[in-house]
Amino acid sequence: MTTASRVQRLLSFLKALGKGFMVFLVCAVILGSAFEMRARRIAHETYPPRGQMIDIGGRRMHLDCRGEGSPTVILESGLDTNGSLAWSLVHDPLSRLTRVCAYDRAGVMWSDGKAGAQDADAVADDLHAMLRGAGITGPLVLVCHSLGGPYLMDFTRRYGDQVEGLVFVDCSHADQIERLAKFPAPDDVPLAYRALNALAFTGIARLLPADAPPELPADAVTKGHAYLAETMGGSLRSEEHTSELQSLAYL
Repeated sequence: MTTASRVQRLLSFLKALGKGFMVFLVCAVILGSAFEMRARRIAHETYPPRGQMIDIGGRRMHLDCRGEGSPTVILESGLDTNGSLAWSLVHDPLSRLTRVCAYDRAGVMWSDGKAGAQDADAVADDLHAMLRGAGITGPLVLVCHSLGGPYLMDFTRRYGDQVEGLVFVDCSHADQIERLAKFPAPDDVPLAYRALNALAFTGIARLLPADAPPELPADAVTKGHAYLAETMGGSLRSEEHTSELQSLAYL
């Protein structure tokens, strides 16, 4: 067999191998997408929202209020995919004292996604519209964690007449972006997360471990993971605006 024949056979083999891989990839995407659609349907049937779905003009936001009394405590979660579930450890205990409401930002857990920027002004406007739709006018005590801090500072800036107080639970600091820039670290995690979000329709995101702190109750972890593929996009929309911290965190 001549050298030319060997090369031709190798090229033919590689071509057939490439075609086989493409067929496998297409089949995997089709099967994965069908699995993901079924998994999302099961998640919605098995874990419906505990609170109310408030219409704020063509889309709905999930608001989970428990207890009675005044002031109304509003719980704002940080930058994660658990939304209102992040407050599971304290939601019921606090509700023995007064009315306590946790909610999901747009595109997170049970709240509908939306087009346009998900910056602090958009979050504040959504929260205001949701509270108005639920008939909650104040007085409000705002409790925030992590990135929720700048969000609620912005809300107070815009709708401060309703706010009686703020409680910061390990919140993002106004200067953290500038200070952390002095200690550069690889930025491959957000990039990988974006890639997984883009491919979430294939079911690949369900191979990820639950995105939850170890102290979160097991039922909250299960619910959060069931909705993870749908929530990743909403979480990323918030992550895109973390560079605004310097201008947002001061009243």
